[in-house]
Amino acid sequence: MTRSRLLGTLVSAVTAADVRLRPSSRSALVRHAQSRAALGDERGCLELLTAALRLEPEAPEVLSTLGHAFMRLGQPRRAVPYYVRAVRVADELEVRFSLANALFECGDHDAAVGHYLAVLERRPQHSRAHFNLGHTYKAMGELAAAEIAFKNALDADAAFYKARFMRAHVLTLLGRQGEAMLEYRHTIRDRPNYLKAHYNLGNCYLKSGDAARALQCYRAVLKIDRRYDKAHFALGQAHALAGNARKARQAFVEALRLRPDLHACRLHLAQLLEESGRLEEAAAHYQLCARDSAVAAERAEALERLRALTEAAPPRVTEPSFAAVP
Repeated sequence: MTRSRLLGTLVSAVTAADVRLRPSSRSALVRHAQSRAALGDERGCLELLTAALRLEPEAPEVLSTLGHAFMRLGQPRRAVPYYVRAVRVADELEVRFSLANALFECGDHDAAVGHYLAVLERRPQHSRAHFNLGHTYKAMGELAAAEIAFKNALDADAAFYKARFMRAHVLTLLGRQGEAMLEYRHTIRDRPNYLKAHYNLGNCYLKSGDAARALQCYRAVLKIDRRYDKAHFALGQAHALAGNARKARQAFVEALRLRPDLHACRLHLAQLLEESGRLEEAAAHYQLCARDSAVAAERAEALERLRALTEAAPPRVTEPSFAAVP
């Protein structure tokens, strides 16, 4: 048993003893419920909170703690009514913030925005409210508003690296590549092992045609996680952009070894094989993509290229052999 688990068990024993001494005490029931939740006993937690609610049906502490329990269980729709009642009885800022989070998880974005703004009206420097508001606006497709919200989160907490990363991501979606790249570089400076920041910065360089810097970024990703299949795919694209077809093929093969259903990568590999005259292998990859891809556009492109290839010089189609590809 770990030290934290042992401590949690001792706390639970103490709170259980308190409940036995004071079975009609709301606070004792709530404390014991919280100790059971800390040990992962959500069912026991809910039973205790339900008992506490019977004692005081409008106790805001019990209502909000029930909301938290249902959120931990991944049931935001069951959490919302308890948060609403808690806010109506005693409008505590953090409970309203939790209500906004639950509404976001339910997909009720308009209502979530209203509650996040209410939180920010009372505490303008609430960085997590700005951050979650940014996510909500992004989910609604309001990218300009999302960018402002993520920037406000950074203004409230300059060390909030996830807010900086999300601002960079939204700036990319808005077509503001230069600003996005600055924010990604800043994120990496603060968090050198933040894999997604390296990867997204590499994508920015790839899109701008800077193969050398893109390669640096993808290599940094793979240094952190050698099994990140998308980074191998992107590394291959960067090698192809740099004119190194052999290394591009090797990277594509590795990506497909890790994730055979990465058919966008399979299309790139097939095209390189076709360009190098290895028509049978190219046709085999086109055929697999046309048959197995879940993306209609990929299936259509694979079929079109396979048709053109077979009409030009019908190859003998066999299953691709990755060992021989490079």
